[in-house]
Amino acid sequence: MGCCNPKCVTECVLADDEAVVDGDPEGKKLEEGLLVTSDNVDMKDVILEEKKKTSPKPKSGDNKQSANSSEAEEKTYLKLNCEFKDVQSESSEVSVHEKTPTHVVRWYVDLAEMDLSDELFEFLLGLICESERAGVKRYSYKDDKKRALASRLLARKACSEVLSLPYKDVQISRTKGSKPFLLTEHDTPTQPNFNFNISHDGNYAVLASEAYCLCGVDVVAPVQKRKGNGRSTLAKSFTEKEWDEINSCETEQEKDEMLQLLWSCKEAYTKARGDGLKFDLQRSEFSIVEQTDEKTILSVTVDGVAMHRWRFYSMPLDGGYRVTVARGPTADAVDAWGQFTKTLKRDITSFTPDEWVTHIEAEAPEFIKIPLGYLVPSSHHSQFVRLGGELPAPEFYPVSPIFRSPNAEVREFSSINQIPPPRNSFFGSVGYCSPRSRQLSYRPETPDSAFGDYIG
Repeated sequence: MGCCNPKCVTECVLADDEAVVDGDPEGKKLEEGLLVTSDNVDMKDVILEEKKKTSPKPKSGDNKQSANSSEAEEKTYLKLNCEFKDVQSESSEVSVHEKTPTHVVRWYVDLAEMDLSDELFEFLLGLICESERAGVKRYSYKDDKKRALASRLLARKACSEVLSLPYKDVQISRTKGSKPFLLTEHDTPTQPNFNFNISHDGNYAVLASEAYCLCGVDVVAPVQKRKGNGRSTLAKSFTEKEWDEINSCETEQEKDEMLQLLWSCKEAYTKARGDGLKFDLQRSEFSIVEQTDEKTILSVTVDGVAMHRWRFYSMPLDGGYRVTVARGPTADAVDAWGQFTKTLKRDITSFTPDEWVTHIEAEAPEFIKIPLGYLVPSSHHSQFVRLGGELPAPEFYPVSPIFRSPNAEVREFSSINQIPPPRNSFFGSVGYCSPRSRQLSYRPETPDSAFGDYIG
């Protein structure tokens, strides 16, 4: 399994490199992309130093033999290191096997706590760009407008936070299928395929982001709270096998919960791809791979074909809600206009099969509840407070709501199309937050009028 502790990166790298040097002198494993290394560690020094510690001291007559052995080890290391650099340059500037965490976001906002005056609503509306404001205003009811507004505030804040972009520079566009994406250019090595997805239903607005995979998310209110979306109205969305799964549940509540789970998976899948409403949901069929009280992992077949490069992670939220995140290959993105796919810097063909499994089976963190005030840029804190808004407590800020996920276990396959179905034994620990050196300042960094009336 990958290690997320930077202090032990040397030990982790050493263990893997020793296995390659000792057991694979030809460098075959390395050529297959299985060598784990780190740019900030001189592996030559580490390997040779460890060899000195573990090897028995040579006798006086063995000095010549020992020198020859050390020279051979050094040549082997140089050969392997050069080959590894060649592999890196062909696939990506940053090795996916580095023992560095992947930053992903799993946020949600409780809309029941958003008691907004008309003035405060207009202020928050001014924090998003013109096209996004139009998307909010098209709703007739205020509750629907609040959901749409919260989703867009989540998107802007996540892009700014994950990629260290100035809030005012965040530009968000949408594909023809209405999938939102970041249009602003960025050069973040740990986020080559940064993309996100948003969803809102009932009391919740949610956002999820991924660094390498296509990302889709869907939050679903309890079936009994959804107007016109009961079992009868969704009959054409599920396959015969899925209906058998629903009807096999013992109680009516369990049937509703199974319907809710499968529905959220179908929505997350199409939202990750970017199909919009054109995809026939009955083409996809979901199966549970593993299930606990905290998390459910599912696989999917489409038109009867198993999609082994996709994984689905579903978990409950308070109040009977359910949220599902889809992870899939960028090659499956549906982008008629081509703008979104241009922002994806690492193609699926550059991943070895084991690399791809590492990312889709990376630990799935829990969703973190985000206060509304956290979504307001610091430059507008004073105005937000004057209008009745409430900023998060100072202790919320030194803890990053960005999940740092250790790499999953590396597995070997000969081609990207031979990735097997999900395993039943890769649950990790519960998601956590990592500390950051950041302090809350109630004084805005720039005047409230710095960005004009709106931040576009």
